[in-house]
Amino acid sequence: MTTTTKYTSENTMETTEPSGWVRPVGVAAASAVALVIWAIGGALGADYVVPGFTGAPDQVNAVDVIMVAAGISLVGWGFLALLERFTKNARRIWTIVAAALTVLSIVPNALMA
Repeated sequence: MTTTTKYTSENTMETTEPSGWVRPVGVAAASAVALVIWAIGGALGADYVVPGFTGAPDQVNAVDVIMVAAGISLVGWGFLALLERFTKNARRIWTIVAAALTVLSIVPNALMA
């Protein structure tokens, strides 16, 4: 975990670490938000179909959405933990990589349109 340095009014430093529940709650929240977006899209008529392993189309269900969102969140958490252990600017690096991957995830959809 990273340590946050806070300067007090007396010009002294006070360091704090995030509590142990913040990141697991983030994983759960990411999964919940993905599920809500999936449900809203379904209610508005979106048809969530992906090619299956056999080539036949498969429907994307709520379990698929939760598993993928939680899995990717856990990978991000693990990557941040590695960066915190081995680098000095872990959050900055993680934010840049996360933003780049988010943009790259949109590219295939933009090319198909």
